[in-house]
Amino acid sequence: MNRDISRYFLMVESADIKPGPSAHQAASEGCVALRKKLEAWRKLNQEDLPAVNHQLQAAKLGALPVASPSTAPLACAP
Repeated sequence: MNRDISRYFLMVESADIKPGPSAHQAASEGCVALRKKLEAWRKLNQEDLPAVNHQLQAAKLGALPVASPSTAPLACAP
């Protein structure tokens, strides 16, 4: 995902004209995909990982670190 977004950014930045509709569409699709991945990561950290850590602690094993992701949603421009 990072590679694709970087490629589109370089393509738009190096152009002499305003970005075309395909560049806008690619940026929008990338943003939506990133938002979905961030939501999945938040769910993993807030719901799934605590459950796994509970099982690890019951087995007398060390817990996995839980990240503190930002709660602010990613806003994608239309």
